[in-house]
Amino acid sequence: DALQGVNQLDQPRVVIKKRALHQTAAAHNRDMRDQGYFSTFSADGLTPLDRVSAAGYEPAYVGESLGMISLSADAQEGGSALEIARGLYAQILKADVDPESGADRNVFAPFVTEVGIDVGAIFDNSAGHIITYRVVADFAKPGEQRSFVVGTVYEDRNGDGRMDDDEGAADLKIILRSGYPAIQEAETATSGPTGHYQINRSNLPPGLMELYVERGEDMLGPFHVVAETGANVLKNIGIPPGSVTDRAVSAPQGQKKLDRSMQICY
Repeated sequence: DALQGVNQLDQPRVVIKKRALHQTAAAHNRDMRDQGYFSTFSADGLTPLDRVSAAGYEPAYVGESLGMISLSADAQEGGSALEIARGLYAQILKADVDPESGADRNVFAPFVTEVGIDVGAIFDNSAGHIITYRVVADFAKPGEQRSFVVGTVYEDRNGDGRMDDDEGAADLKIILRSGYPAIQEAETATSGPTGHYQINRSNLPPGLMELYVERGEDMLGPFHVVAETGANVLKNIGIPPGSVTDRAVSAPQGQKKLDRSMQICY
């Protein structure tokens, strides 16, 4: 949900999960489904700013981006979860850069630093086994600036030295500490279904930091990062493949079910 200067593509925008922006995006997606409309304005006329403010988030700015695609539910024609996500977020990007779209310029707005994303699906049997996927992304700049370390924990199971789509390691504890021994405080997070993690580092001083991954009885690390004041840090963590029971079991590429908790940003 964080990005210092949208034009700096090496600065990750952090996706806040189970916080106000994700909750408002999910609630608006459900409301559009239940009320049968597709708009950044609610059926009762509420704006994204109204909804985010009512959720207890104190924003300096709020913008909302929407995307929608429909695919055949037939196993031979449907897309994988990653293909669906890419299609949805490609729509957001296309609208963002098209001055005639009328959409808010959120992805490339330099003052936007946080985003909450929700993906929902509607199965329409009357239209011939069609599944419609919709994404709601609530972008905001909080009144109080936060900084994050974000990335993906992955096991290089095929030994090619890079992170592949099916190598994310889920449900692992990630620990972030300052690289200065005198500072004992630590921040923690748990990797999500695709291995993604994010840690709020606002309470730790900038400079050298250390990341550790707890997998069963093993403590892996340290993995070093250097964090500047007010900036986010992208750090993907490659770890050795664990035992069969330790490994995160990822969905096959052809699987048609889209995890509603998927937190992917393109």
